[in-house]
Amino acid sequence: MNDQDIKRKLSIGLSTLSEHLRDYKDPFEPSDACSLRLPRKSALLSSCNMSNGKPRPVEKLPDL
Repeated sequence: MNDQDIKRKLSIGLSTLSEHLRDYKDPFEPSDACSLRLPRKSALLSSCNMSNGKPRPVEKLPDL
C-alpha cells in the first residue's frame, strides 16, 4: 500500500465519520418538542422545568 492509497482510505474514513457525527443527537439535549416550542435556550430551560405553570420538584442526590 503506497501513500496515495493510505491518504485515500483516510479521506474516505474521515468523511464517513463526519457524516455519522452530523447525524448524532446528544442524549442530554432537550427534546425536539421543547426546542420547537421555544427557540431561546433560557426560555427553553424554564419551559422544560415547569409543569402546569408550577416548577417541577428537583430530585436531590443522597449525600454520600
